[in-house]
Amino acid sequence: MSTDSPVPTESVPPRDEGLLRFYSSEAEALLAQYRRIDFLLGRSSHDHLHTGTLCEVLLRDYFRRVLLPWMGVDKGFIYGRTADDHGAESSPEIDILIHDQQTYRPIFRMDDFVIVQPESVLGIIQVKKRLNTLGRSNPLREGLCNVVTAKRHVLTQLRRRHASHSLLERRCGRIVGAVIGFDGRTLARTYWRYLNREFMNHSEFIQQFVHNVQGNVYAMPHFVGSLSGHFCLRSRFNRDQLTYRCFPSSFEGHNVSAQMLADISASLIWGSPLDRDSSPPFQYPEGFRHESEHIVRNEESAD
Repeated sequence: MSTDSPVPTESVPPRDEGLLRFYSSEAEALLAQYRRIDFLLGRSSHDHLHTGTLCEVLLRDYFRRVLLPWMGVDKGFIYGRTADDHGAESSPEIDILIHDQQTYRPIFRMDDFVIVQPESVLGIIQVKKRLNTLGRSNPLREGLCNVVTAKRHVLTQLRRRHASHSLLERRCGRIVGAVIGFDGRTLARTYWRYLNREFMNHSEFIQQFVHNVQGNVYAMPHFVGSLSGHFCLRSRFNRDQLTYRCFPSSFEGHNVSAQMLADISASLIWGSPLDRDSSPPFQYPEGFRHESEHIVRNEESAD
């Protein structure tokens, strides 16, 4: 059995130059705002809290503009304690938590902070200033770990709360998982190495939820990358492996990274092609395609 993730670049509507420039300028505006604050504080500053918070705020605001009003976009946690779930008692904190606030009321809300029911989760996105792997911190590794652990937490809680098969089916393949950085020139081979490693870290999560697919496949992210370098998209998957494709964030002068993440999110959340007809009309440059491809498998070494 082979399943395709929605990859908007495979079939795009007729190109609209105005929309293409608009979405590219939105990504560049996000980067420009981030760099203004980074410049004021200085890259050598030991207190990166303010610029990190700014990145989260900028992207949450962006998602609120491109998604529908019933899709909550907040920061917070997913409810549920799991004593034996990969050593975690609760979900990690999620920078951008997309949730269905029309059908499911958050358990707790204070301004932009929420604790939501696992049934309501639509997207799990971790935001980093820079996606790099050098030095003391490793934002790429940390972001991947949080996203995979959080989605694993959701799936386990749904099973324990006796979610219906139809809900499990919707959530297994359609909860958006992403790690996005503002800066970073990470190469494709580095992304492949860390995706392999995170997949192997959860190799024991082989419980089959729907369609005979293992849990660690469903838990892997759909998007990993930078607004100013390269990003990877999950393309195809089957019961025990996934295919990722690496794209340039900018192509022929157009930055496509932010709209691609929003497009993937809309495609997954909307679900059927009929519903996606009402999603935002994203646009891509002619000839835009992936530069490389990689298969993540259970048996591959994480080194």
